[in-house]
Amino acid sequence: MYVGLLRGGLAVCEQCKGNMTTSRRNGRFKHRKGADADDIRYVCGRAMRSFGKCRGNNSIDARFLDHEAWLYAVTIIRDPSQVDKRVKELTTDDPTAKQRERSRSNLSEIRRRQTALRKSLNEMIQEGKLDKGTKEYLTGQLLILEKEEEVCRKELADEQELQEKYKKVQKRVAEFHRRCQEWRENLDNPDFKPSYKFKRDACEFFGITATVWKNDHHPRYTLESRPPSIVSLLS
Repeated sequence: MYVGLLRGGLAVCEQCKGNMTTSRRNGRFKHRKGADADDIRYVCGRAMRSFGKCRGNNSIDARFLDHEAWLYAVTIIRDPSQVDKRVKELTTDDPTAKQRERSRSNLSEIRRRQTALRKSLNEMIQEGKLDKGTKEYLTGQLLILEKEEEVCRKELADEQELQEKYKKVQKRVAEFHRRCQEWRENLDNPDFKPSYKFKRDACEFFGITATVWKNDHHPRYTLESRPPSIVSLLS
């Protein structure tokens, strides 16, 4: 049996936040296929290599933690709404819709005032009624409105960018569900035996991370899912 489902950053030492690695109990590294699973543990790489960056004693049976991580992945495959709930907490139906409406309304009002001021300025010039003080005042007001317009246009551009980001999140969520459905069909097949690669792909896709605590801590580990394809857009 090949263990190490959470290698490469999916198992993390709680004390130093460093990646954990697989090792035989006697300290010799053992990654190759066919290794005795009962003899392999996840250990803190920093502590093991004596870098002096972690003084923790964090280690856990690799077969046990791999099994727990896979069960966690299966619960998500069976019920992807767990991730939907997390996404919903970080987004709304369209986080920028109301703000875009307000920004467009503000921009329209700014442009209306600009038009009115320019009209007044031109009429006074034509009628010869424009004195120095009035000219300075109207010109100053136009400059203020020009700056307000610039700010408003930037806000609209930022909101448009957020809207595009929101659309990408929805697209990634749809892909997430499609992948879960595909895996669910495999799991429902009684003849299907998930391979190591199948399990590893699922753990990576769901962003399942195991945080391992010191040997005398309870609980010994915690599991969380942060699908990278979605989280990268929400962060």
